[in-house]
Amino acid sequence: MPITPPHDQIFPPEIWEVIIARASRAGQRSCLFVCRAFHDMALQALFSSVYINLGLCEQNLFDRVRTKELEHHNVSRSCSLLQRIADDVVFASYVREMRLYVYMNETKDKVPQARQCLLQALRNLHNLTAFLVFEHRSALEVDQACIDALASAQPPLTEFQYPSDGTLTLRLCDLRLDAFDRLQSFTFQLENGYRTDGWVDQNYYDMQKKFFRTFVGTRRDTLRRLDIGGNLALDCADALRELPHLAELEVDCSEGVEKIETLMQSCPNLQSFGIACYEGSDEEIMAMLAHNCSTLPYLTSFRYIQPMPRYGDAIALDGLADFLKDKKSLRRLDITARYEWDGLKVLLPYFVSSKTLNILGICLHADTFREEDARHLESHLPVGLRALRVDIDIVALEVTPGLWHDLWTRRPDLRFIYIHEGPHETGPSIDVLQLAARAPRLQVIGLNGCFWEVERGSDGSVSLSAPWPMFKVMARDFGCEDWVWLTAKFPVHINHRLGRVYERRPSRSDYL
Repeated sequence: MPITPPHDQIFPPEIWEVIIARASRAGQRSCLFVCRAFHDMALQALFSSVYINLGLCEQNLFDRVRTKELEHHNVSRSCSLLQRIADDVVFASYVREMRLYVYMNETKDKVPQARQCLLQALRNLHNLTAFLVFEHRSALEVDQACIDALASAQPPLTEFQYPSDGTLTLRLCDLRLDAFDRLQSFTFQLENGYRTDGWVDQNYYDMQKKFFRTFVGTRRDTLRRLDIGGNLALDCADALRELPHLAELEVDCSEGVEKIETLMQSCPNLQSFGIACYEGSDEEIMAMLAHNCSTLPYLTSFRYIQPMPRYGDAIALDGLADFLKDKKSLRRLDITARYEWDGLKVLLPYFVSSKTLNILGICLHADTFREEDARHLESHLPVGLRALRVDIDIVALEVTPGLWHDLWTRRPDLRFIYIHEGPHETGPSIDVLQLAARAPRLQVIGLNGCFWEVERGSDGSVSLSAPWPMFKVMARDFGCEDWVWLTAKFPVHINHRLGRVYERRPSRSDYL
């Protein structure tokens, strides 16, 4: 429904700017057609964040002709937007965040045009505060020339992300970021940054460590967040100790429990800490967490993610329970690992007693899950739960459909839910309409890789939007930082036959 100015009250423009900035994207788009003043305010809000899709990040579609058509369409649209930024100084001034997805594989003939448009646009982004690059084996590379083009605009950049599988011609130790002296958040997941004994040349790895130490040393007074692939953070814990304002740290694809312990002790003031895709022993990590239960007293977010939580032997979470029991300010918790329903029970007293926990990601794995189990879990979910992500792998689900849906929707403040549900041999499966109807404040629902917005009519009716397009899901375009955090490390794959996003990881029934 379009937004129109009230007839009985005229708000000053400053108030309307705040209202439109906080409206949904659909509401902001409606404002474009109300009046000139609303159009300008909505345009500024809509394009404060731009998503540039140069290629097709939903890769490996089997229909190569269709893949090339989609790539060509995406590149053409993105080039038009980049050219608008390059040609219109006022429009370019609206852009505060640019997310650049570079996946050009089937449209190599468009690379020169795309590169020219990108370089021209980057030179005009004088107000950019966040530049996030996602790249995979693309014919178009975001290289040092692109970074230098952005630097020439002298933007007040505070957040920078370099891709997890980016250019092979630009090494981490050659990256030049001197122009961006206000950086507060830095993510680099360069493939060449991962250290695996016997694989990475030690001299090259020493150069990477030197770069990292120099980088953090020159930004000692500004850096607040780091997301680092490989063991660089663990091998340079002494450098992180010199960052007095570091509040958020994610280590990805790391190994070495002793080094993680040293890292935790080196950064005692962290408010957010994540160990994602850890390649070592779960049992050793749990023991280390128990031994360091008094560290990181100011934590508000904690994440422990295993890449394949359905493989291997189940682990006990007693060490994690000991670590969490004194974390009185924890608001976000994501535990995706190889544990069973019986193992999850040790965390339930913390869930129900916490006065702050409202963002939760868990696994529910069991051979058999009965009605008494469902009631026990439901009674122990956090009272103020606002966002929930669950990975379900149950062979025999012995609950009624009503109880199964009530389990996930009883919390009155729930706004977001994402469920990956593997197939059951017996028992009901999740129905997204049932979830929407039972949770009065639910706004977004995700199930097995598909997402919908919940639409509520004035007559109390409940319906779902069309499924989100693949790129919106891949980009985690939720419009809420908490929801992005909850799903950021959780894998989403593509159903090539249906042409839509889905998730299908092996379930325990596959091995019976």
